Amino acid sequence: MIRARLKRAVRTALLSPAGSPLASVYRGVATCLMYHRVAAGTRADAHARGKFQPNLELFVAEEELDAQMRWLAREYDCVALPEAVELLQRGKLPKRTAVVTFDDGYRDNLLALPILRHHRVPVTIYVTTGAVGRTRTMWWDEQERILGCLSKLELEWRGGRLAWALETQEQKAAAFNDLNRLFKSLPPPGQDELIELLRARAHDSGSDEPFFTDESILSWEDVQTLDAEPLITIGAHTVDHFVLSQLPAGELERQLRESRRVLEERLGRPVLHFAYPFGGEEHAGGREFAAAAAAGFLSAVTTRPNHWRSASRQALHALPRLAIDFSDTMDDFRWKVSGLASAVHRPRSLFDAAPRE
Repeated sequence: MIRARLKRAVRTALLSPAGSPLASVYRGVATCLMYHRVAAGTRADAHARGKFQPNLELFVAEEELDAQMRWLAREYDCVALPEAVELLQRGKLPKRTAVVTFDDGYRDNLLALPILRHHRVPVTIYVTTGAVGRTRTMWWDEQERILGCLSKLELEWRGGRLAWALETQEQKAAAFNDLNRLFKSLPPPGQDELIELLRARAHDSGSDEPFFTDESILSWEDVQTLDAEPLITIGAHTVDHFVLSQLPAGELERQLRESRRVLEERLGRPVLHFAYPFGGEEHAGGREFAAAAAAGFLSAVTTRPNHWRSASRQALHALPRLAIDFSDTMDDFRWKVSGLASAVHRPRSLFDAAPRE
């Protein structure tokens, strides 16, 4: 309790004018925000939809998104990513610039459109073409549904045995986290093998429901509708959303070039901006940055938490972003965007060199 009060007091003090010099230094020239999904209604509405929702942090409630965009449009200059990248490259990007992005291509992104129009906030949506084309499912969504319907899980895997009790929400959450780490460590054939095993265990238990619904992902008609919106830029997010660091060079190149080619054919215009799936240091590094540049993308964004600085112009294929999560309150949002979260929690980030391409 005392610690929480102290934390609130520190935040309040730093978010006041007294903290402005520190915020100005740490937020650099621009803040690029990362979203994934939009939940209809309020935060309470989303919580009411089920107890086991380990992917809930990927959402933002409509009500929260509206408040966030209202504040952002009032306090910052909201600039479309292509324009921001061009200005950054020229050394002309003004301070207090905000860039908004969404990853993956979920259909509930359409719920954001009226909010973005109302507040005149441009956004880039990075699309996973295999999911839109219905040739790839999102394994983390399947995993949530499968674990939700099981009371235990046992797998024979690579000469060993994996087992989890799934009787409580805590046990299900622990299994979900364990499986997430395992999935991300596997090359594509291993991921496909593992998800097939999970599906089989769920079917063995008597579940015959689909574990992934195509309707949760944008259709090509949806993508084309969004592309026609003046506030929307469509970017590429690979074909299959694999961890790129796990791919051999040829498959890495294919994932980049094929996603761009398909989008350009569907939209009839160049697609010049890219987001790395997962996007952390262990998921995308120098090899992947160079591959994105070679594939013809003008920029590529990571999930490395930081703000754009003048030096970012030397690393346009390794641009950082700040994740906005379901649990973020308005104070949390302001805290992240301001640069103060970096100042307090990652003070050395001010001196981090831009990742080398």
